[in-house]
Order: sequence, then structure tokens, then C-alpha cells
Amino acid sequence: NTLDANGALDVAGSSTFASDITIGTGATVGFGSTAYFRDNAKVVLGDDEDLAIYHDGSDSYLTQEGSGTLHIRNTTNDEDIVIQSDNGSGGLANYIVVDGSTGSVELNHYGTKKFETTGAGVTVSGGLSVSGVSTFVGFATFSDYVFVQDGLNVAGIITATSFDGLGQIGVGSEGTFIGVGITMVDF
Repeated sequence: NTLDANGALDVAGSSTFASDITIGTGATVGFGSTAYFRDNAKVVLGDDEDLAIYHDGSDSYLTQEGSGTLHIRNTTNDEDIVIQSDNGSGGLANYIVVDGSTGSVELNHYGTKKFETTGAGVTVSGGLSVSGVSTFVGFATFSDYVFVQDGLNVAGIITATSFDGLGQIGVGSEGTFIGVGITMVDF
């Protein structure tokens, strides 16, 4: 039958509900410790059921099922957002770090920083492998070794301490090319 509690309802033992529970608009629900949801049971948020959090028995999901943008926010001053996963050895490693104190975003490989945004642009640690066309607008400086496999056409200024190429190197707008296999120092 119907239970109508107009005051506080204190249940000391376990309660099982065989059907839906509806909490009124503006009501607050508090949990003293843990709320359990079985496999495929979703925590659904929004009037149009736009956001869902659930586990399907194998994988876990945070899904935006309606319209709008999914925002991940940390509004605490100078704090970060960190996305971690397995480090390949059973531990955890940071893979993406959004640094709230410096404004940088870093991408890591097994916890080792490889790419970081900075106030001046980006910093790449380790090697940079690019397939396809790369366009550099402005001044490019290479402080170590530059290797050209199939050709380099320069329409601006490049400064490099060492330059070695197997392909052709085009210099300037006149179409001047230096032949295959040329090593240049102070060029």
C-alpha cells in the first residue's frame, strides 16, 4: 500500500524497492557512504536524460546522449585536470595533464612528457615524425640536427646547426636546388 511520511523517516535496516522511486523537484538526496548501481544501471542526469554514467559489466562510460557540450571543469584555483591510465606495468601514468597554474596542456607517453603547450607555442620532447605537408609560417629555428628525406623547399629563413639531406633542398624563390646526398655546414 501507500506510505505517506510527512516528517522524517528513519530506516535502520536495509530497504528494497521493487519499483521506481520519485524524489520531488528541489529535494536533496544524501548518501552517508556509498550508492551501489549494478551493471548497466545508469546514473541519468538532466530533464531530457542527457548525461549518463554507467558500467556495462566490462567497460565504464560517461556519455553525453543529448545536445550540448560536455565540459570537464576544475574551478579550484591553480589546480589541474589529469587523465591517467595503466603505465604498461600495472601502475598508473599521467597521459593528459591540464595545468591550472601555468595554463599548459601536456601529452605524455607512459607518463613521460612529449608535447606541451606554452605561452610562446608548443614544446616537443623527443623526436617529431611528420608525414605529409608541414607549413611553418615565420621564423623556424632548429637547435640540433635536421634530416631531410625527400625534399625541402624553403621560402623563408631556417637556422640549423647541422643539416643533412638525402633528397633535394630548394633554396629561395629562384628554384635553386642542391643535389642528392649533400651534407651542408654553415650553409
